[in-house]
Amino acid sequence: METLQNALAKLSELKGENFALLCLLICLIKSLPNERRENLENDFEKEIELIRVEWLNSTLSEHFVTGLENTLIAIRLLLSAG
Repeated sequence: METLQNALAKLSELKGENFALLCLLICLIKSLPNERRENLENDFEKEIELIRVEWLNSTLSEHFVTGLENTLIAIRLLLSAG
């Protein structure tokens, strides 16, 4: 039971770290000029396609992929918001 509690504590810690990084990303993106945001959006999509090829050839858990997809959606919304 202690191992499960430690794992849950670590997951919560990682979620907090991820949230903090997302907040920083929001601030950085909002500070960019519109032209740079558009370039960033295009660059981001290119990188995502490269990552997709990598994860299709790997053994990542479905939970990792779900979390990644959810974060990608949030970042795409942020990039598209003018």
